[in-house]
Amino acid sequence: MHNKPFAPLTLDFTFKRAFATEKNKHILISLINAFLSEKLENPLKEVLLITTVQPPQTEEHRGAIFDLHCEDTLGNKFIIEMQLAGQMHFIERLLFYISQAIVNAAGKGSEYDYSLPRIYCLSFLDFVPKDIGKIGDGSEESVQYISLANDKHPDIRYKYINISLAMLPKFTKTIEQCENLQDWWLYLFNHIHELDDIPPELLRLSEKAFQDLFETAKIAKFTKSELLDYEEKMKQWNDSKAIMDYAVATGVEKGRAEGKIEVVKNMRAKGLDIALISEITNLSAEEIAGL
Repeated sequence: MHNKPFAPLTLDFTFKRAFATEKNKHILISLINAFLSEKLENPLKEVLLITTVQPPQTEEHRGAIFDLHCEDTLGNKFIIEMQLAGQMHFIERLLFYISQAIVNAAGKGSEYDYSLPRIYCLSFLDFVPKDIGKIGDGSEESVQYISLANDKHPDIRYKYINISLAMLPKFTKTIEQCENLQDWWLYLFNHIHELDDIPPELLRLSEKAFQDLFETAKIAKFTKSELLDYEEKMKQWNDSKAIMDYAVATGVEKGRAEGKIEVVKNMRAKGLDIALISEITNLSAEEIAGL
């Protein structure tokens, strides 16, 4: 199913294998420092991996599930996620998840503790959200930052919420053009599954995280059960992408309700997991089951 030695980092299976384990925390720290250095007071040296499920406040509320959730030694929260498919209202969805993290970080009891930790959200996107729009001369930047600021005095910023969007389609640099760790991370997200070996340029860097990343993404290192899981995830994603491409090619607009119904029915007929369909179509599991 994949004749190169390394699995795609954009695949949920590989993403979590590379960044969401105790063994690979140093790889995660390198990733966070590369993309959030402008927002952090000091480079991260240690993080604690915590559950990726944020429980709902009541039975009527939805919980939030992140790809990866961790905190530093000061209690500041980090939400790291990989999104393959474009979604309607992406920024609103992101704010919903951040709000869940904020609510769960507040002190419980008769009085809330409003001395909240900082929330950092780092999203890797294999699409460009329509919510972003054109941003003047910076519209072609592959990484953009969103935070709270004073409208009349934009130099005054509040550090409570920090959003970083790494839009992979906007990153078009070649190996020779990579200038820093952030460039290399973006390059590997786009191309690691196309490489035959670790590029010599990376071997010359003193960043051990990259060498360990290649070992983690090496398909030959997967156990039998991991290989089966990986191949199933690849099959599901290829099937879903083919269905979405067909829908677009035949003039079905993904944003129209009738278009989504047709796509969802095709996905279910293919046996795709409801959670994956939900991620791709932005429909809830209950809505999908109702179709």
